[in-house]
Amino acid sequence: AREQELRLLQGLDGFCASIHEALANPTFAVKQKVLQLVVDRILVEDTRLVIRHVIPIGPVGLQPRHQWNRKPG
Repeated sequence: AREQELRLLQGLDGFCASIHEALANPTFAVKQKVLQLVVDRILVEDTRLVIRHVIPIGPVGLQPRHQWNRKPG
């Protein structure tokens, strides 16, 4: 059980480290991606809204990847 707890904490540290820089000055796309990562489901009830969340374990890529334009030929 202790080993599992340590792995969980290491995974959480990895997640936090990977989003720390991206959240310093996030674009709308980065904010949206973070929400997509952590929101599991949204339940709408008569008088309340319930947001079920998850915390990813391990690093995630939030920075846009550079795509190099290639010329045909």
